[in-house]
Amino acid sequence: MELKKENIDDYEEYLYNQISNSGFVIVDEKIRNKFNIKNLITTEKDKDIKNFIQSWNFLGLDEHMHDNGKYRFRTHGVFTAQKNTLKLNYKEKIPHFQKKQYNNVNGDIERWFKKIEPNILKNNFFNYLIVNSLEHFEKFEKIKEIFDNSWNEWFIEIHQFRILASKDLKGLPTPEGIHTDGVSYIFILAINRENISGGESEIYTKDKNKIATTILNKGDCIYLDDTSIMHSVTSISSQNNSAEAFRDTLVITFFKR
Repeated sequence: MELKKENIDDYEEYLYNQISNSGFVIVDEKIRNKFNIKNLITTEKDKDIKNFIQSWNFLGLDEHMHDNGKYRFRTHGVFTAQKNTLKLNYKEKIPHFQKKQYNNVNGDIERWFKKIEPNILKNNFFNYLIVNSLEHFEKFEKIKEIFDNSWNEWFIEIHQFRILASKDLKGLPTPEGIHTDGVSYIFILAINRENISGGESEIYTKDKNKIATTILNKGDCIYLDDTSIMHSVTSISSQNNSAEAFRDTLVITFFKR
């Protein structure tokens, strides 16, 4: 995120304190105003940002939905990064896989989705988002490494999601319900909300006690420690059935290995 120099230390200290103490941090308009942070994606004059957002119009149908739902569109991509380098390495032909214990709807199968478009893989804003969130999580890990230094590489998965809603259809952003992803950290960025109600992001303790809920508006984001909390998103409904209704998000997961 773009910060004025004098706010960098305060903002980063806030992030790490929140993640360390609560397992998550929500960066919304209130927090941006507090630290004088610009909204990541409201300025679409930048060509890279504009192209990045428009790429959500070209996602592929998720054909692995156990409930046979046709409301979920996505792309998928995989990177690795050696510890402490912030250097991304793109990996082709790797499916998305979650164990059943983490995804009781679509777990224990290899899931292949449409690949992230080559022009997006080269997109400066897209790469900035990955590296910036990776940098935050690496700094947090350095605090934790007094307890654990047994890993060398980040396994990073990128997911572009569009969840649809219509007159006869409620969209389920997390059909698996309250869950963890079985990774180390998660970065979630709201790209757009169009003509919908619902879609509340919910944070839970490991014993499924709700501790936070928020609606992510365009440019809002959440940093999650997936090892210490659980999360979910409520269903979305169309507000005006004569117009398109959808929720667009970017989800990046980081797994230490």
